[in-house]
Amino acid sequence: MTPSCSKHHLKVMLGARYSMELFKGENWLGAKARLIQLVEVIHII
Repeated sequence: MTPSCSKHHLKVMLGARYSMELFKGENWLGAKARLIQLVEVIHII
């Protein structure tokens, strides 16, 4: 996998994981905040 490909894969995996948390309704505001932080970090990488 190219670096950009693996980065995209990481985004998809993290997105899926946090989407599941959101759908379960467990502290969805916290999950949303963490997801935003992760996206910002991934953009920096």
